[in-house]
Amino acid sequence: MQVYVQGQSVRLDKQHYLGQGGEGSVYARGDTAYKIYSDPRKMIPVGKIQELSVIKDKRIVKPERVITNKGGSPIGYTMHCVRDGFALCQLFPRAFKERNQIDSKTITHLVRELQEGVTHVHQSNILIVDLNEMNFLVGKGFSALYFIDADSYQTHNFPATALMESIRDRHMKGSHAFTTLTDWFAFGIVSFQMFCGIHPFKGKHPTLKGFDERMRANVSVFNSSVSVPRAAYPVTVIPTAYRDWYRAVFEDGKRVPPPEQLGTVTVFVPDLRRITGTNLLEITEVGSYGGKQDTIRRVWCFGQQSVVASADSVWLNDHAIPGGTSATTAVAFSPRRNKAVGITKVNEVTSLYNLTDRVAIPFQLQPTDFMEYDGRVYLKVLGNVHELILTDAGTQVVASTKLAAAVLENATQLFPGVLIQNMLGSIQVSMFPKSGTTVQIEMQELSGYRVMDARYDRGVLMVIGERKGRYDRLVFRFDSLHQSYDRRRVKDITPAGLNFITLDSGVVVCLNEEDKLEVFRREKDQPKINYVEDPTLGGDMALVRLNGQLAFSQGNGLYRMQLKKKA
Repeated sequence: MQVYVQGQSVRLDKQHYLGQGGEGSVYARGDTAYKIYSDPRKMIPVGKIQELSVIKDKRIVKPERVITNKGGSPIGYTMHCVRDGFALCQLFPRAFKERNQIDSKTITHLVRELQEGVTHVHQSNILIVDLNEMNFLVGKGFSALYFIDADSYQTHNFPATALMESIRDRHMKGSHAFTTLTDWFAFGIVSFQMFCGIHPFKGKHPTLKGFDERMRANVSVFNSSVSVPRAAYPVTVIPTAYRDWYRAVFEDGKRVPPPEQLGTVTVFVPDLRRITGTNLLEITEVGSYGGKQDTIRRVWCFGQQSVVASADSVWLNDHAIPGGTSATTAVAFSPRRNKAVGITKVNEVTSLYNLTDRVAIPFQLQPTDFMEYDGRVYLKVLGNVHELILTDAGTQVVASTKLAAAVLENATQLFPGVLIQNMLGSIQVSMFPKSGTTVQIEMQELSGYRVMDARYDRGVLMVIGERKGRYDRLVFRFDSLHQSYDRRRVKDITPAGLNFITLDSGVVVCLNEEDKLEVFRREKDQPKINYVEDPTLGGDMALVRLNGQLAFSQGNGLYRMQLKKKA
């Protein structure tokens, strides 16, 4: 596609494609993004681009220059390109925070970035209005926050064009009575989720249902009658000044700007209770790692080998590894000797470390991203995804790569075991059931969703997708050849991350967003699902497959878990 920016010709092809929204497609070349409208009649007016130009904060990605077709008619606009960022909502779940070592101080910094950006927009006499979590990106270092979709902002001559129901103030007077205070209410909704991982008007109340009833009655998670999933962080992680402000806004119905001074910033302390069995669950401790204040970040198990990583230490089969650090973000295992290899990325440099023999492994390829599955690691380099091949050569492990898939560089998301790419509006899913095998399939069921999280494990794919401000969890089970599948959709969830494993027995165990275990068979078209409710379940419990059986990490401990048979 040939387009023109201030008379200069620009070529946009599929390798520049970033994604597609309701209004059109976005492409990227260098540091510039190009939004092209599907229907040019719906393009933002040029006058609004001029009114938005008063925004000078570089965190706010606004329309800049008009894009025209060959005939000179406007068809889109340029803006600054933010690459390799996370949608803000991906930071909500506890599992994502702990996997990426995002602590309360980091979240507080990002909330302050959000608040400062909103303040700048207001100082420019502009309102954001649709201040929802989909309209922000967080850089990969988790230190920078960016405002996107600024074309929907309300300026002097152009009213707002969208508003997500989850952040709409039910106490707003009149359908168009947007003010700085309605923006600050929406800021409160989003920033609260950043701290605690749950919408302040979610959770369960015995009589009040849904956003409308709860918001009108000012009954939030601060109310003692509301129960929340244990995967949500307690409100004590919120700095004192913000916590008092949230109470005033959500419980007392006040509409005031957020505090300028923070007060005390609390560092979250994990639940240190000792895990024991119950009437439903048989639980035995496998081991503890580090001190009582440590938290297990990740567990990798393959065959008889296990690697455990905490915030600043790594253990191989219960032995601390001096060369293993918090930078270990993925682990692969050699096929013959089953040696563990840690993959680290520091300052954009990827390196391999043989955790078994405690030596570095020469490796030159520098991927932009990588993911792991079932003892293997896959590396994304530009438009190609390579499988990391580990070869046992005598006593050493040698690393090489093999092409696994060709993808659209800018429109591909990597998740554990699966790649999801938007192929110009068609959702393509790539899975890697075994070494050297790639399965690619178009999944129409994901069209219209913005994928927030996904995970594939031994024939089962789960996806959390957002559509119209609601989150759904979709569960797919494939046949043995991955040629057909069934689908189950759990609607309107509180996204807590994906926490499931497939056992060697073919049983799938999922700790869902309601702190219940879902237990079902991995074979498609098997309708039976068992649900297990138990006070032990939830919190920072992360399910793992340990020697083919069900286990979990919580706090600094690793535990086996088995469902007790009914008498």
